[in-house]
Amino acid sequence: MAKTHTTLFPTPPLDECKALIENVFELTPVPSNDGQAVFTNTRPLWHPSGSRGVYGGTLIAQSLSAAMLTVPSTVNMHSMHCHFLIAATAETPIYYHVDHVNDGDRLVTCMVKAKQRNHLIFTAAVSFINNHSSMGEKVLEHSRSKPDVSVPQDPAVITGEGTGNGLFESRILDSDIDDLLRPSDKRYRRFVRLRGTISNSGGSNAHILALTYLTDTYFIGTLWRVYNLSPYPSPPPTDQEEPNQKAEEIEVMASLNHSIYLHHPQAIRVDDWMLTEMETPWAGNERGLVVQRIWSTDGILVATCIQEALVRLKQHETPKHML
Repeated sequence: MAKTHTTLFPTPPLDECKALIENVFELTPVPSNDGQAVFTNTRPLWHPSGSRGVYGGTLIAQSLSAAMLTVPSTVNMHSMHCHFLIAATAETPIYYHVDHVNDGDRLVTCMVKAKQRNHLIFTAAVSFINNHSSMGEKVLEHSRSKPDVSVPQDPAVITGEGTGNGLFESRILDSDIDDLLRPSDKRYRRFVRLRGTISNSGGSNAHILALTYLTDTYFIGTLWRVYNLSPYPSPPPTDQEEPNQKAEEIEVMASLNHSIYLHHPQAIRVDDWMLTEMETPWAGNERGLVVQRIWSTDGILVATCIQEALVRLKQHETPKHML
């Protein structure tokens, strides 16, 4: 069997002066013959149990990290549009190639292409805005208010599901789940925060990177939760079961694209409780759309995320006695 290498260079020790997640999106520059900015993962990649490949939040955060390394400190990321093309493997390094497609005074846009074994696996268009650009006196400004809910104190509602390899603590608000509502009207809320504290050296960019990593947790699962389905295989139906009593199984569920809009980057504090609210306004044609809003502790809407997923249900065979 051919030997696999999870990183291009030897993996350095963890930097204990930083939060564990800051080590996750750390990248190493790779020399390029054509002068293009190329980076690779410094540390081994995480492949969650039961998933098709490397955790999507890793690709999102590391792509943004690569783009950040090529822009001045005077700009902040304000939007990011990602496409998952091929499931990434944890057995070989990922190379992030960064091209600048626009370098304006106010806006900077980068295209990041992630490759493994010379195959394009992921792309991200990342837009930055100059923090110090002046605005006119007249501006449009509004924001959706944070729901009037508090962090549950009961340890029983603390869950490890969707917490990004244990890097985040999550508390779900089960009281907000009403099974009588239509799927498109259901809202799933949870409070989440980083385990540990972002370092001073990491600063605002580390908070932003950690948030982008977090946005892919628990998100796609909104589609199966609104139907009370399970993403795990269920026992095959017996001849005695009625068709409407069969436990439906999800044959395929995979992210197709993922967009993040940051509204107030400087207000993001991932090591303090944030409220996330998820919903799915539409599903059909073996696809589904999910929307996520994230508020800071003090009620600022810091981010909105949208993800489209491929969803394919397992088609059960018709029992012989019904043919």
